[in-house]
Amino acid sequence: MASKTIQLFTLCVLALAVEQVVCVGVRVKSLKVKSRPNDYFGEIVTKLRYENEDCYISVRVPVKSQLDERFQVRGNLQFHGLPILRNQVNTLCEALDEKGFFKPIVDKIQPKNKFPGGCPIAAGNYTINNYVINMADYIPVGLIPSGKFEANFLIGQMGSSPIVSIAVTGSVIAERTGLTSFFNFFDTA
Repeated sequence: MASKTIQLFTLCVLALAVEQVVCVGVRVKSLKVKSRPNDYFGEIVTKLRYENEDCYISVRVPVKSQLDERFQVRGNLQFHGLPILRNQVNTLCEALDEKGFFKPIVDKIQPKNKFPGGCPIAAGNYTINNYVINMADYIPVGLIPSGKFEANFLIGQMGSSPIVSIAVTGSVIAERTGLTSFFNFFDTA
């Protein structure tokens, strides 16, 4: 009997060791974009649409004049009130290039044949339709717990006041997976 107890205990410890918390969705509560009058951006329009646990984000960005390496993005990201990014500054070119923070969003920008994914960015109307945030694109860890997040980004020319501010709040929705799900099958309570 003791041998079976030890085997069952070992199996329980193993189940806890391989249990994971995986991100299954991001629920955006608010997305606010403000811009002051400027020669580079027109009125930026955003729309959030909810379906089941998913939040679909659509954005229209009119670029009135070419954007180049003089533009920068300053970002702050908090998760559970803890800073993930704190006053992270990149040129707009760096943020939008192949290895940049916004790469997952850049891949969704239309028209694809016109948006370069780097600098310079030509004048034109750019849109993103029904984009769903995948936290794994932004936090490289596969284990992301549930929690609230807040992100703020400022865009403007270096040495000048920002001309666009973006504020996003929401929640990461995670669930537990692994062998503990297996043990739930045996739960008779």
